[in-house]
Amino acid sequence: MKRSPIKNPLTDRLAALSELLRLRMCRLLEREELSVGEVCRVFQVPQSTASRHLKTLTDAGWLARRADGTATYYRLPLQDLPDDWAILWRTVAGQIDANGQLDEDDRRLEAVLAERHTDSISYFGRVAGEWDRIRGELFGRSYAARAIPALLPPDWTVAYLGCGTGANAELIAPFVREVVCVDQSEPMLDAARERLARFENVRFVQGPLEALPLADRSVDAAMCLLVLHHVAEPADALREVRRVLKQPPPPPQAAALPRAAETSDPRPRAAEG
Repeated sequence: MKRSPIKNPLTDRLAALSELLRLRMCRLLEREELSVGEVCRVFQVPQSTASRHLKTLTDAGWLARRADGTATYYRLPLQDLPDDWAILWRTVAGQIDANGQLDEDDRRLEAVLAERHTDSISYFGRVAGEWDRIRGELFGRSYAARAIPALLPPDWTVAYLGCGTGANAELIAPFVREVVCVDQSEPMLDAARERLARFENVRFVQGPLEALPLADRSVDAAMCLLVLHHVAEPADALREVRRVLKQPPPPPQAAALPRAAETSDPRPRAAEG
């Protein structure tokens, strides 16, 4: 994510925070990355108004923006701001008085995030029968799966999180003791059950990644491919992964890489991971 260059750092920085609506935007964008359309819904303003204020805040260096296909997402990246900027923002944020509007902002934000989750579930329910073809067109037929079986000892239990139609589970099931396929979409699990019916060492569990329906320290490894960008809180999902692993690894060092078919990915987006 990139911030725009600043011509007059101090004056631009302060001027950008001079309107209450911009302060309200910054307050929520510190918490959640939102698209322009989502900003419009949260603050109930026209797109032209939202875009104008977002541009002002971005040009002043407060916001970072990121393109995802045809959409643009904005966030206030507090950890990336200079220390004096961060101190200034914390001071200002603690003084915002919007006469009850902040509570309304919070409620509408929760509604928008809930819509994301619902849209993602609905999408995968609709395309379950076509997902193998769609994924192949977007990412190739064997983007990582061919190498995975060689990394897994034969006596391991592997949780495949966000298993979809079970294509990758089909590749690893012959090489490990057990595969636990987890997905929150029942149509996807139905497709996986049909595909993997011949394997006696595969079981299926429905549930979200943020609250895995698995016991503590119950699996040797967890696979999670092309899934985290559909999760509203990837950190919660990663904490759940750590919980269910028999030998939790040290705190992970993760890299989020742009998807190869970024501009053509039709799936609803939650959070990049």
